[in-house]
Amino acid sequence: MATGNGGKRAKKNPRPASLDRLPEKIAEAADKIAVSMEKAARKHEAAAEKAAHHAEKLRGAADVVSALDVWIRPTPGTRKPRFTRDEIAKTAIEIADAEGFDAVSMRRIATELDAGTMTLYHYVRTKDELLTLLNDAVMGEVVVPEDELFPENWRDALKLIAVRTNRAAGRA
Repeated sequence: MATGNGGKRAKKNPRPASLDRLPEKIAEAADKIAVSMEKAARKHEAAAEKAAHHAEKLRGAADVVSALDVWIRPTPGTRKPRFTRDEIAKTAIEIADAEGFDAVSMRRIATELDAGTMTLYHYVRTKDELLTLLNDAVMGEVVVPEDELFPENWRDALKLIAVRTNRAAGRA
């Protein structure tokens, strides 16, 4: 077989048909990637919104819990405290009984205790904490003390609790 170039065969380097479509395939792949990225971005956005919603709920729960830590937080200061939280709550209840709930304020309580308003914030940080103390003090009047005989008959027991609840609520 004569090749015309000294007995050597001429190499053909024909371009495969698949290379002719390569730009088209790359464009299709780029389109698929762009669609996938858009879907991922939407999913990420939805996940971020969901996470933000959960974070907001957790912040709300943290606010509620922070008001309840008034009982577990140690009494402040190294010196003997001038007041107890129970005294502050008792004074607030006395004010509410005498003048109505709207009259209860840190300033009014401080006046009754002959203290500075800011002194009370050393014991009770926020109005929510003050309300927690008030609520607990009133509910403490409903609870039957351990040293008081609790009726064995369920009707008598409910009557005792109802009477104590009525007495505590009737003052308000």
